[in-house]
Amino acid sequence: MPEKFSTFEVRSSSLARIVDKARAHAGKAPSLGLLALTTEAADLAPEVARALGGGPGTWVITVAPGVLSERGDVTGIPAAVGLTLPGVKGSPVVESSDLGKFGRELGHAMASGRHALLLAPADAQTGSALSSLRDQLGAREGRLFGAGTAPGRDHYVVHAGEVQRGRSVAIVFERSWLGHVTSSAGCRLLSPLLSVTKVRGRTVLELDGMPALAALSQSATGLEDNPLILVAVAAASDALSDSGRKLALRAIVGVDPGRGSIDVADELALGARVAFAVRDAHAARTDLDAHLRTLRQGSHGSAAAFGLYVCGSGRGRHLYDAEDVDVRLIRSHFPDMPLFGFQSVFELSPIDGRLTLQIQSGVLAVFCAPS
Repeated sequence: MPEKFSTFEVRSSSLARIVDKARAHAGKAPSLGLLALTTEAADLAPEVARALGGGPGTWVITVAPGVLSERGDVTGIPAAVGLTLPGVKGSPVVESSDLGKFGRELGHAMASGRHALLLAPADAQTGSALSSLRDQLGAREGRLFGAGTAPGRDHYVVHAGEVQRGRSVAIVFERSWLGHVTSSAGCRLLSPLLSVTKVRGRTVLELDGMPALAALSQSATGLEDNPLILVAVAAASDALSDSGRKLALRAIVGVDPGRGSIDVADELALGARVAFAVRDAHAARTDLDAHLRTLRQGSHGSAAAFGLYVCGSGRGRHLYDAEDVDVRLIRSHFPDMPLFGFQSVFELSPIDGRLTLQIQSGVLAVFCAPS
């Protein structure tokens, strides 16, 4: 059995190499293992799950466009990254079609202050699924974090010698392993925060009494190369804090010149505060660094045992034009921490106790050793 938690990496499409590496790191004692395969190795997922089914402990297996560890990012090739946590118990909750039942089971498993990692597909059910989860979890939603994975890709759970396949999967950590979670939006604001003063569902009609499309046009003046413009939603009263911004990005999916309105990917409440934003490498690095500094200070000197990091697929080289930027930043604040993660379609993070859906963000959960 490994003496401490560790990550492993396999750059190959060989089933045997991936399974052998996972087994070697897990050892003979029961442990919790997380394994992410790149899209190029996705077809191996069910076979890997079956092969690991004969061993002890619990494995959760997912597929992502890119995977990462404290060594760096891996994209564009068949590969796998895993994390083994000997002695850590994780209770799996698997959902296939009944969202209500899944929410109730997850809520029950998260009782007594437990944190959970949720992996859910980005598909037509995403909105209703999150709404159902919030209703079922109540105050427990503030201890849930996770990611949206590619639609049509099931997750696999190996537990008690059996293999389960599910649309969504959650791993609930035992109470002694409490996570410190933070999230950073990779954007630069183009406008001050504006109040939504007229809205119908996902159609925003007015911001601060001005037609929403006019506010968008005013904010975009002077931009070059027609960058993707997003809506940044203030997720807390101190949304622009120097200790790390609390913003949730939303895509603009349409405009209506006749009504002067814009359509946003998710509904915004009347009175919500929003700003227009663009993806920006410098702003992303600066904000992530601020969040990491706050996270490190908030852990009160406790040893960081392991970290879980999910980030939008628009980050990485697409954002920075360089490799491993987020990973290097995390390592600068938590140099000895094993790190496991992958790229996501959307991200889920608790902000001021509310489970918040985000895009183009990085969500890090740091688990400290129990005292």
